[in-house]
Amino acid sequence: MARPPRWTDPRPRRARLAAVGRDPVRGPLLTGAGVLFVAAFLPWIDAHLPYVPHFEVSGFDHAGDGAIMLFAALGMIAWALAERPVASRVPAVALAPLVTGVACLILTRVAFQNSDILIASFEKRGGGGTILPGLWLAGAAAAVVATAGLGHLVRIRRELRIVIGASRSDVAAVIGGGGGAFAGIVAAIVGVPAIVVSERSAVVGSVTVLAVLTLGFSGAWLGAAAARRLATRRADGTSGRARPARGGR
Repeated sequence: MARPPRWTDPRPRRARLAAVGRDPVRGPLLTGAGVLFVAAFLPWIDAHLPYVPHFEVSGFDHAGDGAIMLFAALGMIAWALAERPVASRVPAVALAPLVTGVACLILTRVAFQNSDILIASFEKRGGGGTILPGLWLAGAAAAVVATAGLGHLVRIRRELRIVIGASRSDVAAVIGGGGGAFAGIVAAIVGVPAIVVSERSAVVGSVTVLAVLTLGFSGAWLGAAAARRLATRRADGTSGRARPARGGR
């Protein structure tokens, strides 16, 4: 059976982008995600030590919060520019902007706490530091993303239906996705330090964070897809077996 042709927007690309900017949800979401993307690359701490007159700490150093925000920003930019996620009424897709914004807000709060701890450690060694506007900008952008996500839910509240339930294939996908994510994270943590050779621990840490995110998400997707397919095949095989006929008296 042939698939029906997929609908495509006939408007020029410039007109489509203008429509995205005028949309009360997609416009702020795209703006917030773009600012979050930029803020992830900005320095977050300006510090000094007795033996280092001046240096900066970015979001990719230490815990790698900036790398996580970078991936979140890219995902929300893609969500805002595409037509299908906006039109989707699948709860996971519809909730994605709000969940991502709230998660980045929590991550920003954690980054502020880590920054205070790091600056305190510099002060114990005779140095000091201050939090730069880049971290504040990341928090403001995360708030915009969360607000846009909340606005999207308010707009489609009458069309969204959340049904709680899980089939055998869903359970298999969760288990397989968890196993794949664990395997990807372990591979990144073990493999990156063995491959990347650098005297700066910050460089190795940043590459490790990026690898953990990439391999973790990739492993989760592959594991979930493989487990769901295996569970579906087993279910089809079980239902397709012919039941033995009962003999007559």
